[in-house]
Amino acid sequence: MVSQFNWRSGVALLLSCGLVGCLSFSLEFGGRRPPHPAADSILCQSGNVTLQPGELRTVYYPVAYHSPPNLEVSSNSFFKRVELLNQQRDHFCVRASDPGGFPIEVSWSAKGLPVTVALPAPPVLVVPSPDGPPTVPPPPVAPVVPRPVLPPLAP
Repeated sequence: MVSQFNWRSGVALLLSCGLVGCLSFSLEFGGRRPPHPAADSILCQSGNVTLQPGELRTVYYPVAYHSPPNLEVSSNSFFKRVELLNQQRDHFCVRASDPGGFPIEVSWSAKGLPVTVALPAPPVLVVPSPDGPPTVPPPPVAPVVPRPVLPPLAP
């Protein structure tokens, strides 16, 4: 009786491991996934800005992003609020609202794909035809027109 229990538990263990292993694979239905950017292609930039109460400031990234990046904005105090008003691929706009009337130190961090420089198009390759090099027709020849012959002048 003990041997049957061990045999059944072994089979159950193998089946459950097989099912869990199969479920852990990611299935791709309908084709390939879009390419995921490599970790080294992600551009991380950060900085600090000091804002006066109620001041609206536009902060430009040192290097522009391909699209608006993942931006995190924080201030140096719990009571000091910072509002993110606008975000573009090359800048963002923030406003400080501090009830105490003191300057606010704002820290920001942005992560995303940088703008890539477009490379020039590759040169066009000319493949010779199998009939040989192209022939250029000779230039047209002007027709030969006889000149009239004048009699010699008398002395």
